[in-house]
Amino acid sequence: MEPFRRPLRPNVIANYFPWLSSLAISLQAGFWEECLFRAIPLASAALLGQRFGGKKWWILGALVLQALIFGGGHANYPAQPAYARLVELILPAIGFGVLYLLFACCRRSSSTSRTT
Repeated sequence: MEPFRRPLRPNVIANYFPWLSSLAISLQAGFWEECLFRAIPLASAALLGQRFGGKKWWILGALVLQALIFGGGHANYPAQPAYARLVELILPAIGFGVLYLLFACCRRSSSTSRTT
C-alpha cells in the first residue's frame, strides 16, 4: 500500500456541480419531513372532521399529536431529564403546525367559495 496515495472518489469528481447532490438531498429530506409530520396528519384530520363532524377538535388533536411525534423524532441525543428535549421541541412543532394551517391547509380558493 502506498502511504502517499490520495483516496479517489470518482462519483464526486465526475459531477460538474458536486455540491448540488448534497443540496438536493437536504431539500428532499426537509420536504418529506414536512409532509409526514404536518401535511398528512393535519390534512387528514381536516378531512376526518368534515366527514364525522367536529373539524376543529380533529385538527387540534392532530396538531398536538404531530408535535409530540415531531419532538420525539428529533430528540435523538441524551439529555437530563430524558423528556427535556421532547418538551423543548413541542413549542416549535406546534408553531410550524399553526403556520401550515394558516397558509397551506384548509384554505378555499376564491373560485370554490363562490356560489353560483
